[in-house]
Amino acid sequence: MSRWWYRPCIAATPRMRLFCFPYAGGWPSVYRSWVAQLPADIELVAIRTPGRESRFAEMPYTDWTALAADTLEALRPLLDIPFVFFGHSFGGMLAHEVESVLHDRERAMMRTLIVSGCRNPSEKPQHRAPFDAPSETLWAWLADIDGTPAEVLENQQLRALAEPSLRADLELADTWTSAAPAVARPIVTFGGSEDRIVSRKQIEGWRNFTAGAYRHVQFSGGHFFIHSLEAQVVAEVSNICQAA
Repeated sequence: MSRWWYRPCIAATPRMRLFCFPYAGGWPSVYRSWVAQLPADIELVAIRTPGRESRFAEMPYTDWTALAADTLEALRPLLDIPFVFFGHSFGGMLAHEVESVLHDRERAMMRTLIVSGCRNPSEKPQHRAPFDAPSETLWAWLADIDGTPAEVLENQQLRALAEPSLRADLELADTWTSAAPAVARPIVTFGGSEDRIVSRKQIEGWRNFTAGAYRHVQFSGGHFFIHSLEAQVVAEVSNICQAA
């Protein structure tokens, strides 16, 4: 057991691992309900970086290099079978950063990068995040752009717990770029038709970050379509994993 990951159901003989990276301020348990909808031989592992759930007392990262390196080091024991990375919003950025520091042996095991609701590294954000603003300003901004699930916005206790990691993640996301070269693994992107945070053009620019196949899947809904259309999203993820 590692404090860096959340594995709700350990598969006896997994054929593949699906690593899920949460959005800004998100907790790995948001992926718990996916397990029952995935094929039995695909093992879900959600990433738990400092500042969330059992790691609330730890300081969240504000440096991409350290975060990517330490996340990869923690995940190494689980990279012994074929795997897929899935990341939503900030999680897509982190998935890409971790992938960029994989060793050759680990890279050979990676089958697909799924980036959901996330701008590509060559695009600037549409909205500058007020990560250093007072709490009232920060949460009002997030509500205005549909930038946080309703269950968090409406719960003062959840907001207080999530705020430190949320601020750190937003600071990282605000200035994120990547010089990682395109590699041969496929990229699949997901987008929401009513997303006010990232445009379809910003998402589809990910085609320039693979030397392999690229495909985009468009869902109806806003930025958090991964929750509102969970069954459809998980079905698509399952298909991608099985095809890989």
